[in-house]
Amino acid sequence: MGSAAAVVESLYRSFALKDLAGVIGVLDPDIRWREADGYPYAGTYHGPEAVKAGVFDRIVGEWSSYTTVPSEVIEHGETVIGLGTYTGTFAKTGKTFTCPFAHIFRVRGGKIIDFDQHTDTHLVQQALK
Repeated sequence: MGSAAAVVESLYRSFALKDLAGVIGVLDPDIRWREADGYPYAGTYHGPEAVKAGVFDRIVGEWSSYTTVPSEVIEHGETVIGLGTYTGTFAKTGKTFTCPFAHIFRVRGGKIIDFDQHTDTHLVQQALK
């Protein structure tokens, strides 16, 4: 697939297209995916199916709109940092949020093997209330 940054950019494109199969397709079978403490889906998920069920299926089911828009992708060997903005409208409350994110990815063999999310979870929590 090319560089580590190209793998992460593919993930972000799949997010934008709401292509869940494309998102899951770039995850390594042994991926460790960590959502930030305080985020609605906080925790560590192991394996693509756990990430899909614990994070992405829930986003699709609970948000009337949700975007992950990168503004910059920085590559350093197998490490890629994605910087950007989340926006969303929580279906139950109709409230919206916008907040910056920093994602740290580790990529090996054309697959994402590790992910850590960093964001202002307080802003997201306000949309849930």
